[in-house]
Amino acid sequence: MKKLAAVAIIAGFIVAGCVKSPRGIPAWEVSLNIPAIDTTLTMQDLDEKKDEIFISGDTVFYGEDTVFYDKVIPNVEIPFVSSKYAHNLPSSLDSAETHIQSVLTRVYYGVYITGRIDSFTTGNLRVTFITDDSTYTHNDSVRLNPGNYYNYPITSHIDNIPLGPFTVEVVIDSMRGAGFLDTVKAFYKIPFSARFLGDTLVTVLKEVAVPEDIKNDSTGAVDTLIRNNYVLHLSVWNLLPVELVMNAWLFTKDTQRVYTLLDTFHLPIPPLTNGITQGQEAFLSKDIVIPDTFFDYLNGDSVFVKAEVLVPARTDTVFFISEDYIRMWGYIGVKRYIDPDGGNQ
Repeated sequence: MKKLAAVAIIAGFIVAGCVKSPRGIPAWEVSLNIPAIDTTLTMQDLDEKKDEIFISGDTVFYGEDTVFYDKVIPNVEIPFVSSKYAHNLPSSLDSAETHIQSVLTRVYYGVYITGRIDSFTTGNLRVTFITDDSTYTHNDSVRLNPGNYYNYPITSHIDNIPLGPFTVEVVIDSMRGAGFLDTVKAFYKIPFSARFLGDTLVTVLKEVAVPEDIKNDSTGAVDTLIRNNYVLHLSVWNLLPVELVMNAWLFTKDTQRVYTLLDTFHLPIPPLTNGITQGQEAFLSKDIVIPDTFFDYLNGDSVFVKAEVLVPARTDTVFFISEDYIRMWGYIGVKRYIDPDGGNQ
């Protein structure tokens, strides 16, 4: 079990290289295929797992809302409702090395009103969208005639917003009139649609502990691993409208030595029509060989792993739809060399 655990750790590193011939000439070899990964991520999965992600029709959205109850129209200048949302880059990304140039094609925002209006009512709807480099402000008038309103929408949109950290604030102020509102819902929503202009996403260094039996080789685990050939076979089916190029490195704990885990691992984009996938996946199959030299990096308490994902520039706009997904499947192939006297070589 310890040997299989060590193999699983190697597979987790996803390494690349060349294997030297095993010592001696074996009488025969035994090949084993150990399942390593079989996972599928769909847009439907994101809809079910993330409150901020939802699907309407065939379109995937990211968005949030705030609901205000029992609002008497104040007939004053102060804000009537105000809702603010802020999002930073994921903590797993290195903000200093990550560079994002792509743009979101559209951001929708506004309010929905349910209630009673007793006299003609006016106000101002303002949205402020703040990115790292710019601030976008859009104003719309609120005009409500007397009567009952049920899910009355006041909506608008902003186009070509930089993709990345943002803050959005939706405000209704300067309300003048008379009435009583049961609810006011302020919201924003962003379709999964973008123009990719060339992005670089770099993760922070992540520390990974080295198991004791490999670090000290007290059980001969490393020697056993070196005597066998290990290959991670990975297959990827991509039905996402995005192309990715991945690199990854392993660092010793003092970060003075670096080993290349992935070198320009290219995940192609599937065929698109008007920026939308058409049901035919892009397929990638790769054998990643684990070399003897890899184990030289595992003699400390831990190692560090870092990854880089490049999103190449495109000239068109792409749209993520509910049927899109990506699937990864793989196994570890082990060739174990058998000594003619009954032992392992």
